[in-house]
Amino acid sequence: MPLVARAAQRLLPQTWQGPGREAAWRRARARRVAAGLVAATAAVSTVAAVRPADEPTRAVVVAAHDVAAGTRLTAGDLRTVRWPVSVQTPTSATVNGLVGRSVITPLRSGEPVTATRLRGTRTLPQTAAGEVVVSVPLADPTLTSTVRVGDTVDAWSAQTGARIGSRLRVVATVTPSTPTAGRLAASAAADGPAAVLLAVPPAVASRFAQAQAGAQSPGSAVLLGFTPVT
Repeated sequence: MPLVARAAQRLLPQTWQGPGREAAWRRARARRVAAGLVAATAAVSTVAAVRPADEPTRAVVVAAHDVAAGTRLTAGDLRTVRWPVSVQTPTSATVNGLVGRSVITPLRSGEPVTATRLRGTRTLPQTAAGEVVVSVPLADPTLTSTVRVGDTVDAWSAQTGARIGSRLRVVATVTPSTPTAGRLAASAAADGPAAVLLAVPPAVASRFAQAQAGAQSPGSAVLLGFTPVT
């Protein structure tokens, strides 16, 4: 037996050493096991080398449970999961961006929360505490192209001449063709009258209602005079 082989045998367990049949059988079995391990390692390495890389993912907000129509979403109604970028979902919203929005159709657990399932957002005029917004129809739409948000107006009853209110703040204007509310995205009908939206105390709103009750046509009940903001 070569010197190197004898030196290697000394590293083996005592029962594996020597020229005996049992020792030779143990050494042969060990060689077969080692060869199998080498082959398995090579196979795993080959598979890892040829396997495609994991597909990139992105965060998608889905319903954490079934959500009924009309529900105002809370953080508990939502969760974020990872979806493959190849799967198109028409949303990039975050949980914080969806909290407080209202659902207009039911959502199933795990379903992406998309804009088509939510009530649309709208820009509301800013009012002080205790104020309400009233719409004052105008017979002459020219005023809506002159008045701007932040201007103040005085109002009189066209029938009696009585003052309805003073220094009433304009929060939006609406024209028959294009909503220009300052600028509020008002949902007036295309053929509706021009109007100015004012933030007023409830008592003034009541006087507007009384003035317009006897009007023969929209815009004929109230006369407005305004003070522009420079």
